[in-house]
Amino acid sequence: MVTADTSPISRESILASNQALRSWAAGLRTWSRTARVSSAAERIRARQLVAGAVGLRGVHGEIGPSPRPVAALDEPVLPSLEDVRVDELVAVLVGRHHFGAFGAVRAVRLALLMAGYPPASEQVLAADAFDILDSALFHPG
Repeated sequence: MVTADTSPISRESILASNQALRSWAAGLRTWSRTARVSSAAERIRARQLVAGAVGLRGVHGEIGPSPRPVAALDEPVLPSLEDVRVDELVAVLVGRHHFGAFGAVRAVRLALLMAGYPPASEQVLAADAFDILDSALFHPG
């Protein structure tokens, strides 16, 4: 017969669990930093591709596309994934979803906590912004 262990959690196991979570968070921050650097390099490359693809035509200076090299057509151009300011998330809730100012701030702070950010964060990753807004809409403060 298998029984569930209902013994209280020891202080040592809580400390070990917290340390593991801190290590995991540090790893995520390192991965995130690497992703942001890679994204920035991709944005620079995309701008260079676009700048190379746009040429001047005619005497009047009309801007039009010029043929791009075949190698450039095969390379993907990724969208920008810059950080999103938290006050912009609050503005979305107030402007588009008719939240009151204080209610929007409370909802975003709660959503930040649910996403693993400190409630006083000023910016979040663009990849997390929609999830934070979704949480704020369905779990208002």
